[in-house]
Amino acid sequence: MTSAPRALPPKLISTFRDGCAALQRDDMVAAARGFETVLAGVPDHVPSLVNLARCHFTRRDFAAAEAVYRKALGFAPDDPGALLGLATSMHRVDRVTEAIDAYRSALAVEPANPTVLHNLATALRDEGRFDEALPLFRQALALKPDYHACALNYATALFYTEDWGEAWRLFEARLATHRIVAPFSTTSDSTGESVAVPHWRSGPQPRSLLVLGEQGLGDNIQFARFLPELARTGTKVTFVTDRKLFALMGGLGAGIDLVPRNTALAIKGLTGWAPLLSLPLALGMRPGGLAPRISYLAAEPERVVRWRERLGPSGLKVGVAWQGNPSGDIDHGRSIPLGLFAPLADIPGVRLISLQKGDGEGQIGALSFADRIETLGPAFDGGPDAFVDCAAVMMSLDLVVTSDTAIPHLAGALGRPFWILLRRAPDWRWLYRGDTSPFYPTARLFRQRSAGDWAAVMAEVAGALRARVAQG
Repeated sequence: MTSAPRALPPKLISTFRDGCAALQRDDMVAAARGFETVLAGVPDHVPSLVNLARCHFTRRDFAAAEAVYRKALGFAPDDPGALLGLATSMHRVDRVTEAIDAYRSALAVEPANPTVLHNLATALRDEGRFDEALPLFRQALALKPDYHACALNYATALFYTEDWGEAWRLFEARLATHRIVAPFSTTSDSTGESVAVPHWRSGPQPRSLLVLGEQGLGDNIQFARFLPELARTGTKVTFVTDRKLFALMGGLGAGIDLVPRNTALAIKGLTGWAPLLSLPLALGMRPGGLAPRISYLAAEPERVVRWRERLGPSGLKVGVAWQGNPSGDIDHGRSIPLGLFAPLADIPGVRLISLQKGDGEGQIGALSFADRIETLGPAFDGGPDAFVDCAAVMMSLDLVVTSDTAIPHLAGALGRPFWILLRRAPDWRWLYRGDTSPFYPTARLFRQRSAGDWAAVMAEVAGALRARVAQG
């Protein structure tokens, strides 16, 4: 059993408390300095070790965090915080099998800890062990019904297994964490008075619906597919989204008005509102029930002509994208070093054309095959409108090969063929197995068989591309 923490001498008690206060206010430098000062005097003070490891983890130095957690466990082998922290540090760097064993050790110490149950369930989900993961998610939520992160990861597991009805319901937990729920009012057509607008969750479609775009640009592009369906069945749609998407979204069709985010809303006659990613729940969507339309966005014809003339007719033109937004945890494991695209550049007759804009562009200059990556210049999507040039270029490409960014959603929305390379446990919308997508009929999915192994995925892509070239 864990022994009581060694008592600190009075002169270090305030130092430890200062470190804890700094940890609470997310000042990791000051927090780490405080805990290191304590440990210089009392090397076996387990609370300081655990908190120092948390500082390393928060700063994404997962190797350092693991080392300090292991040191803490050397003094207190069943310390709950150290056991959970060790497991989480390994999980964060995709050592999932080891993490599962460590989570089970933590669970043996605290069998009713919802965080441990949730983390273990998430690791099992990442390994595709859904029969083991799902009961643990349910157990964690039973212990802590307002555990929103758990509900979202549970939803992901259900998406993976294509239990979409329950998954969409649980996916609503994101509303509590993303802070997009707010009251709306409108002017009544009959009385002229201000009335509350109901949140549409199911049932008959509202006559006039306010839809709030949410999350990233790729999410807005992907889920905009539902707006024309609503408009065609009689609903007047007002879509709140990023202004830089207006030019791209302008082709969604009649009955859809676009309003920029962060503007005052004064819309007369609204009869309902909904977040964009809640529309599948409200519409009762299932994997086999998605609208069969191959494309729902269109590139500007004049831009298509200009880029087609610039690209010319020669070669098999393959657009490539490799880097998502590197900020935040969402990019963990999904972006691909551009150097791994070398096998594609070596295929005779293939022209690799960069669709990358911003983050990741700098990798091109460091390549040995930089001269075989065609770039489109600073004017490419250089204006205030996002993806308008990218969309036009895609219309002249034979194929897009991409990591999981907004680029595959754009290609799919345009009905262009694309191959997407996916990490071992991909984003929920790509499901867990198979090489096709219920959202995009033109997609082909290439999946890691082991976490972090992009080389094997790229070898498979290169083989498929060589076969494509051979077909003519």
